Amino acid sequence: MKRAAAILIALATTASVLSIVHVARSESESPEATQRRVRGVITAVDPATVTISPIQSHRQCITGRIDPTRTRILVDGHPGRPSDLRITYTVRAELSLDDVWMTIRVDSR
Repeated sequence: MKRAAAILIALATTASVLSIVHVARSESESPEATQRRVRGVITAVDPATVTISPIQSHRQCITGRIDPTRTRILVDGHPGRPSDLRITYTVRAELSLDDVWMTIRVDSR
């Protein structure tokens, strides 16, 4: 009986620790967390958004917003601006949970 009680106490303690860890992870997640990583070709560009068609043709195009303070653009390894982005450029990009591009790495060559 004592062993069964000890096992129940251990299980209750483990469950409470796991729930605390789950709550801590949920609270620490922020919009900056990466939802998707995309490799593909730019198919549409305007000052506020960029659309990328993934290399895997079975996936849909992904459109995200450009935030001047959060989006980091690299063109051939050098810092760039949204105006440097062109249709048909090959890119690797990371999209945050709130559909803002965090990083756009362009290979224009």
